[in-house]
Amino acid sequence: MNKPISKKFKVSIIVIASICCIGYIASFNHSVKNLAYTGYYWLFKFDHFSSGDRVYASVNCMNQTQFGALALFRLMRPLTLDELKLMDQFTEPNLHIDKRHINSNGKPILVRCDKYLLKEKMKIQHSTYLGTYIKANYLAIAAIDGNHKNTTVNTIFFAIKPNPLVLANYEINNYTLPINYTWADSTLYIIPFDVSNKDIKM
Repeated sequence: MNKPISKKFKVSIIVIASICCIGYIASFNHSVKNLAYTGYYWLFKFDHFSSGDRVYASVNCMNQTQFGALALFRLMRPLTLDELKLMDQFTEPNLHIDKRHINSNGKPILVRCDKYLLKEKMKIQHSTYLGTYIKANYLAIAAIDGNHKNTTVNTIFFAIKPNPLVLANYEINNYTLPINYTWADSTLYIIPFDVSNKDIKM
């Protein structure tokens, strides 16, 4: 007598078949290929969280001794035309922004900001607790393509509320906020590969 197929097995088959289909389509479309990779990592590589869960640094992240901190990211957005007009009212005439080179219709972009989570402070706390989980977002991040040109890549980032005991500010990334951009909000994001749902006692 044949055993009934479990619901979990059926779901696994559907997921694998979907990934295969997306992978086939992705061979013809770069953006779909990127989405397929993102879906794979979301399903099989990243730890998952619910809002309010504690987030910790991953073992792999802590083993990377060449980096003493985890970078945090924020969304920047182009200034709107109304904001640019307002700036013009309070700026010296010879300092007016040349609006011919500004795309006020551009989408928000994720960039590294001046906030970091320090491993040295984690050692002092005897824990890799980084903060609390807020949500996951599929966002565009600034990148360099194969031709060394500026571009964007969409991928998943986790929004967190950082643990203030391991948080530090280093103003070394001013280049990430061009004159025609402003911060979209105050939400801070982290790379999913850097985090875990299990603590490492130090």
